[in-house]
Amino acid sequence: MSKAYEGGGPLEEYTFDLQIGISIPEDKRISIGSITKAIEESDLNKQVFKQILEAIQEQEVLRLCGEKNRKNETKPCKRAGSSNKTIGTKLGKIQIALRKVRDKITNDIFKPLKERIDLKDKKIYQDDISILSVEFASKMTYRDANREGKRITEEFPSAHTINRRAREYGEEIIQFNESETNEQYNIIMADGTKVHGLHKRKNEVNAIIALDKNGNKRLLSASV
Repeated sequence: MSKAYEGGGPLEEYTFDLQIGISIPEDKRISIGSITKAIEESDLNKQVFKQILEAIQEQEVLRLCGEKNRKNETKPCKRAGSSNKTIGTKLGKIQIALRKVRDKITNDIFKPLKERIDLKDKKIYQDDISILSVEFASKMTYRDANREGKRITEEFPSAHTINRRAREYGEEIIQFNESETNEQYNIIMADGTKVHGLHKRKNEVNAIIALDKNGNKRLLSASV
């Protein structure tokens, strides 16, 4: 059983059972290192994450619709199929079937998991990895941010995706930089690109630019 809580009303608990199988030859012993290596190679964190989402989803569908293949006249909804969804996080990518239910009164169709989890339905990469990628991009080029992210997971967003996320989070960055935590500058942004130099050599240029309270641009740092 596990809990996640970010404040608010009373806690609602969701439970799930995790089963892991391991094979040991009858006439041999295996080392602890063999077990830990098997766990590392099994993407256990990703599997646990998927099972948590599925447990929450199934419990919510059961609450709204009752037992499957039974008449549940007192329940407010009925099952309405599912759609496959790829979810990308710091743990990697998983595939999950998002259950749909139909409200018996309004006839509206919705996904119960999204009512409990802040899931970006139209995007693969979720906030945890998107924000991390933008954080990397504020200190280096998008290509370098992608390479740095691949140290965490091979399924890290591409440089192009990081660029899109940086633009999307731009307004939030502005709001953060206008807070009391940064009184000197309103906006701080970093970017980089490659430019052609002499003898067909490509140079990588990185710069950090800011706007002060009067709207004047300031070059905080630059490197080639």
